[in-house]
Amino acid sequence: MTKLATPILIVLAIVTLVALGSWRSARSSLQTTTSDLLTTSNKLSETTAQLVTKAAVVETLRVTQNLHAGDLTTLSNRLGALAAELEKARQASRQTGEELHQRESELVRARAENSRIQQAAADLRAEARTEQAKLSTAEARIKAEQQRGENLNAAVNELQAEKATFLQQWNNPATLRAQLTRVVREKTVNEEIMSAAKDSKLMMEPDGSVTTMPVVFKDVPGPSAPLR
Repeated sequence: MTKLATPILIVLAIVTLVALGSWRSARSSLQTTTSDLLTTSNKLSETTAQLVTKAAVVETLRVTQNLHAGDLTTLSNRLGALAAELEKARQASRQTGEELHQRESELVRARAENSRIQQAAADLRAEARTEQAKLSTAEARIKAEQQRGENLNAAVNELQAEKATFLQQWNNPATLRAQLTRVVREKTVNEEIMSAAKDSKLMMEPDGSVTTMPVVFKDVPGPSAPLR
């Protein structure tokens, strides 16, 4: 038994040493593995936390993207509305431009018409001044004719008064007798003058007066020189 126990013990010791070495090696590997596992677990936790953070960030980004997509849709709708309003504004601006061009054409025509009217007004004013001058001349002539008519009326009235006076005197017997007496007297005077003229010649004095000169010599036939 003693002879068998020694080898067994030696084997056991060897096995024990081998097992102890293996255990130590396994323990060291286990420690290393445990340390690696702890490190890996820590890294996994960090990675998990990072993934959670990234997932939250991704979710936030997704929500933000959805919000941005909504905002983009809203902006797109607003952009469409603005584009439609811009097109309306362009059409309105084009229409306004056409109306402005038409208004400018109308303004040019209105200015031409205004110039024509002003020229016509100037011509009318000049014609009115001419007519006013003619009217003034005509009024002066009318006044002169009226004055002349008044003078003629006054002369006619005076002649009518003289006629009435003459008719009154003509119908008055005393006036007729006086006129007849004057006529008879003038006839007598004329006859006396004619009788005196047969026996005298009329001579004109240097001062222009006429005197009678008795005839001494009778006229004889033939040429004769007048007495001086």
